[in-house]
Amino acid sequence: MTPTELQRIIRETVQAEGFSRHGKGWILLGTDAAWLLALDTRHSHRYSIEVGIDLYPLSGTVRPKSINFCHILTGLEQMKSATGVGTYEVRQAFSLDFDMDDESRHMEVRRILTALTDYAHGHPDVNSLRQSHAAGELRPSIMLREARTILEGPLRGNE
Repeated sequence: MTPTELQRIIRETVQAEGFSRHGKGWILLGTDAAWLLALDTRHSHRYSIEVGIDLYPLSGTVRPKSINFCHILTGLEQMKSATGVGTYEVRQAFSLDFDMDDESRHMEVRRILTALTDYAHGHPDVNSLRQSHAAGELRPSIMLREARTILEGPLRGNE
């Protein structure tokens, strides 16, 4: 599989799952949180999906053009608790250096991205993100202090 073919599979999968093109990545708008995904090239044939979460209470009506400006940043590899997909599985599927036939890679990339997008669809708001954070599902690489304050706050309806 070529890098161009992998990028096409990623693009088609996330767009079929309801994400729309946004800057250099894709976005899913929720009720008070947005999920941003971006393809990251680690090496010439190794890729990863970077995940950013924008919290509307902190950003107002303006959505960031890049995941680098999101309040919460992580990678697909760190989301095992949320997606059920392990680090090794992600690295195998997204590394063109790994010996995997094209059809198997295609199916695995789609399966992994569908798990991620399903999770994003299930967490469109701050309250569901609070629950996820409290359950230890959301393991960010970077979380702004203001975002942590919001996620560690009381659940709405339970206050």
